[in-house]
Amino acid sequence: MSEHPPTLVHELWEKRDGSTLVCLAGPAGDAARASLPVGIRLAWVFDASSRSEAIADCETRMDGVTPTACELPEGPYTAAWADQQRLALAAAQGNRDTIAGSAAAQAWRDAADDLGIRFESPFALEYRGTTYWCAGWLPDFGNPKGTIIVSRHSLDDVFDVADEYGFYTSGLSPYYYESYDRKRFSETLNDWGWFGEGGDPPRTPNDHPTGIQDSVLASFDHTAGNVLRW
Repeated sequence: MSEHPPTLVHELWEKRDGSTLVCLAGPAGDAARASLPVGIRLAWVFDASSRSEAIADCETRMDGVTPTACELPEGPYTAAWADQQRLALAAAQGNRDTIAGSAAAQAWRDAADDLGIRFESPFALEYRGTTYWCAGWLPDFGNPKGTIIVSRHSLDDVFDVADEYGFYTSGLSPYYYESYDRKRFSETLNDWGWFGEGGDPPRTPNDHPTGIQDSVLASFDHTAGNVLRW
């Protein structure tokens, strides 16, 4: 019986102009992702056993269109590469620094700066000896305790822990919420609802018509990270 070839985790990124990039997930794809412009979106995460297979899988997904750029090693992938990637991805999962520097955290910081809303990032919940780091906390939206923003690198059961604490959570797609878009983020906040003090949400300097209303800029610490313990 032949063994299955080792596979690596890949990411397909889409730019605003429609061009695409496929690269490896984890540290092996850092250089490729560093070259990406603002507004890039993660369209797909998938496994493949070689560069050619990864490209073919992308073409199938994109109705025959080949990725614009491909930053992948040539030839079949090795078991050593797969082991290295698996260990690196496991180390990043739940890691405070990874989550604090994530695209989701930065996108919501940009939203806070632009819309004049409070956002504390990173934010952690400690539950039964485990610390669950999140991209951040919006204290004035979702319900009286606020909304937890989860990163792709947060531990899987963070939603259950947030529910235990009574926070509102929403499984936001990284495709749409890892880069800031004023209209999209404003509409999402309006859907969640304002629960802050004073009865009315802040207004943007331009009196944004979606209801995120003259700026009440909140003070929030981007580096310290608040922790709730249970």
